[in-house]
Amino acid sequence: MSKLSVYLLTSGFLLVLNGLTPAIAQATVTRIKDIQHNRQAAALHGLTEPILAQQEPTDSQNAAPSPTTDIATNPRPRDGFYFSVSGDARFVTKATISPIDAGISLSPGFGINSALGYRFKNNLRVEGEFSYGSNNVDEVSLPTIPGITTTVTNPAIPLTIANPITTPIPIAVPGFGTIPAGTTIPAGVVLNPGPPLTNATPINLGVFTIPAGTDLSALPGITTTGGVPGSTTTIRTPDIPAATLKVDGKITTISGLVNLYYDIPTGSRFEPYVGGGVGVSGARADNLSASYPGTTINYDISGGSTVFVYQLRAGVAYQVSDNSAVSLGYRYFNVAKQSFDVEPLGELEVDGLGVHNIELGFRYFF
Repeated sequence: MSKLSVYLLTSGFLLVLNGLTPAIAQATVTRIKDIQHNRQAAALHGLTEPILAQQEPTDSQNAAPSPTTDIATNPRPRDGFYFSVSGDARFVTKATISPIDAGISLSPGFGINSALGYRFKNNLRVEGEFSYGSNNVDEVSLPTIPGITTTVTNPAIPLTIANPITTPIPIAVPGFGTIPAGTTIPAGVVLNPGPPLTNATPINLGVFTIPAGTDLSALPGITTTGGVPGSTTTIRTPDIPAATLKVDGKITTISGLVNLYYDIPTGSRFEPYVGGGVGVSGARADNLSASYPGTTINYDISGGSTVFVYQLRAGVAYQVSDNSAVSLGYRYFNVAKQSFDVEPLGELEVDGLGVHNIELGFRYFF
């Protein structure tokens, strides 16, 4: 090969190498960065691997929560026996006393309730409840008393002979005989209103007696007094108007019921419930008296009776802990007809009472 050929080949190689040098340099830089990045990732992996290994769930962590799990992760309340106590505000509908149609309006009152119950695993609860309630009487509405019409019978005033009469001549009395002349008939003899004038009672003249019913119209100069016939007089007393009176007194109730509830599961601390119950209740009226204004007519209401009751309830409970809860609810309490002593009328019935309650309670599981 000639020197000229060697020179040309060497020059061409250098030119090619010069054109490739920037690309080779850039590739070299990229490679160095990749090596540095991989080394950093490996170093970080070595640091984080123990931490991640600790955070990975274990079989025991994946298992179902135990009964002692905190209420925040397992808010379902316990099953079994529980005790509850509550207080409520009571609003009673107006009561009517039959048959006098008197009304009793009661102010808002209060109630205290306690119960012992058992909760089943199917969210049903059954309990026995004892409660006491009291409402002051606000007003008594007395109806109008119609006036009374009375008929008075006035007795007749009979005729009487005003002055003694001496017969100047004999008087024949049919069926009796003859009254001799000169016979004196005394004043005051009672005569039947004529005509004819007859004596209402026998006339004793000593030696003989003129029987009752004898016609005396033939006697001369008879003057009489009285003689008012019998009559009747109608008297009507005025109506006594209706009155609404502010009175003192109260009505209390003591009740025993059996209740059944269903707790609606929500998977949270809040658990609504619905239910109802039946039982008996004794109501009593104390110091309840009302009088018509301006009269002496007064009604005293006292005593009471024990009757059937039922109630409907709904509300929501909040789980404070795994064995306690507070609740806020509504209760409708219905009392059947009952009897009170109403003086001077005797024992009268009171229409059924409807009681609306807003209650706040606490429940504790044993």
